[in-house]
Amino acid sequence: MTRNIVTVSPSCSLEEALALMAEHKISTLGVVENGRTVGLATEEEMLTFAAGGTRAKNSDIAQADISIKLALNPDVNTLEAAASMEKADVRAAVVTDDSGKLLGIVTVTDILHRLRDEDFASIRRAKNSISLPGERVFVSRQESVAGCIGKMVKAGIDCVVVTSHSKPVGIFTRRDAVRLLSKSISGGKSGDSAIREPVSACMTEPVQTVGEERPLSEVTGIMEEKGVRRMVVVDGEGRLKGIITQKDVLKRLDANYTQIIQRVASDTRDQLNMSEARYDTMVESSIEPIYIIRGGKLTYMNPSMVRLMGSGIDRMEGEKFLDFVHPGDRGRVKDEM
Repeated sequence: MTRNIVTVSPSCSLEEALALMAEHKISTLGVVENGRTVGLATEEEMLTFAAGGTRAKNSDIAQADISIKLALNPDVNTLEAAASMEKADVRAAVVTDDSGKLLGIVTVTDILHRLRDEDFASIRRAKNSISLPGERVFVSRQESVAGCIGKMVKAGIDCVVVTSHSKPVGIFTRRDAVRLLSKSISGGKSGDSAIREPVSACMTEPVQTVGEERPLSEVTGIMEEKGVRRMVVVDGEGRLKGIITQKDVLKRLDANYTQIIQRVASDTRDQLNMSEARYDTMVESSIEPIYIIRGGKLTYMNPSMVRLMGSGIDRMEGEKFLDFVHPGDRGRVKDEM
């Protein structure tokens, strides 16, 4: 969780909000009124609002969609936060106390920092998590900055990749757009000229790329090291294959869910005082089969395990686990128990 939050009031102007984001190089502002958290101003919402034209530029951010999409309790653990953020389809969530006081913001970046290499076991390669070219926008060097911002807002994406002969040569992100829009709104005609320039004049180059066979755990490590939220994926010839964003990783993280639950619960039990009831709820609602064996017998199966085995829980519990394993596999399974 990020605790040092830059906050504004609902009466903050769009110009002021963009300037703060550009100055602090942040993607989210907390919106606070009378000591209570009333919203989040994100890069995405501010760019969408700015796309409304002159009227929006002269308005305060309360007229934009700054509503709180997700609020988390401070005792929530990493896995619960990740699941809630994925369900709400947000990059950031506020953390508040019972009075509504803003304690911090949890982002996808915070979540991924808590994961370990083994959590990526079933998504081993970068190519398994990319947003394909058809899901993203790719532009030429000649595309204007204004055109790129318009495409990003329309498609609801956080960047466009600049390509030449099917190879990535640059990238233009929401953060770049915030910086240039801030300059445009506050700088008058001289600022307006910046967004009319070709994107080649302000894109980031060279592009940070990874090979499609790169282990996903390494890719997320590179993102953290470089301080970026996405990586461009290329094939062996350097041709564009797609993009991996932090949200892509979170959405497709179908690794050994049981192990993640157990590890996160263990790591955070003392810190967050996670209740037994909450842990039971996590296990019961897990998409992965979970079972407990004591003395060689099944003593517990969650609903996913029951569905997998295709038999009633009343008939299976208490039975010897190996009776449900194929005879040819029993020796290996027994050695691993």
